[in-house]
Amino acid sequence: GITWSVEELVKVSYSWAKQYTVYHKDFEFATIGRVLRDRYGGWILGYNRFLRIFSILDAKLWGIWNVLIIALDRGFNRLIILSYNQEVVQAIQNSPTK
Repeated sequence: GITWSVEELVKVSYSWAKQYTVYHKDFEFATIGRVLRDRYGGWILGYNRFLRIFSILDAKLWGIWNVLIIALDRGFNRLIILSYNQEVVQAIQNSPTK
């Protein structure tokens, strides 16, 4: 059989989208900005959101939640979430409502 890396699998998937995220925390507010692009680099959507939260982990989790809702509203029925933040991965894995 053919063995594919996760990166190769994501690149060739039909409904692939990559999100680019910027976080900024100032005093008690966090700002997240996201841009989603398709597998060819084409713009899908972008948005900014202000959150009244106190941790970067919360901002990252809210950002993922927002992208999930937007993707579902736009008709994506499968998503792969990649995160290099161990706290984010553990929070999602330990969530009681997977």
